[in-house]
Formats: sequence, C-alpha cells, structure tokens
Amino acid sequence: NDRFNRHNYTGSWMNGFREGNGTTNFKDGSIYTGEYRNSLENGAGLIRYSNGNELEAEFVNGKIEGHGVYRYSNGDQREGFFSDNVLDGQAIFTRNDGTTVIEKWQNG
Repeated sequence: NDRFNRHNYTGSWMNGFREGNGTTNFKDGSIYTGEYRNSLENGAGLIRYSNGNELEAEFVNGKIEGHGVYRYSNGDQREGFFSDNVLDGQAIFTRNDGTTVIEKWQNG
C-alpha cells in the first residue's frame, strides 16, 4: 500500500525497489503489467481497468508519456501521444465499425 493506491505487486526487485518486469494490482481494480525502474512504472506497460477498457502506453517515472493506445471495452480505440498522463496533440479515434476521426487534444 502506498500513495499511488497500489495494493500488491508481483515481479522483479533490486535493492528493495521494483525493477524490471512486474504486475501491480490497484485498489480500484485496475491492473498494470509492464516495466519498472526505481519502483515506478517506466517503459512499456499495459493498464487493464476494472470497466474492461485498457491502455497500452509508454511510462516515464510513473506517468503516461509518449505514444499510447486506449482501447474501450466496446471495441472503439483512441491512439495518440500523452504528456503528463493526458492526451496532447493529434489523436486518431477509431470506432468499432471502422470509421475514424482525427482529433486534436490540448492537455487532455
């Protein structure tokens, strides 16, 4: 248990820190699987949310930074670049019927 509401962790450790690949279960039911450095999410990771949605993205120091794909449980998806945990810039929204929309996001 910690300030990030992480409930439990299974994976690699180094000198008392989460390091390498691992999985964290959060108190809200979401699950992160991916890379860690200094006990924070760093590198490629996947978050599965309790509502069935998921986010596959790059993480830096525990934050979503860079390219990411958010997949909704209904089959829709939104792909773009994240800065400080929010979409920022151009994103492509693809509906489950295959139609696409180019979107512009500014700080989420």
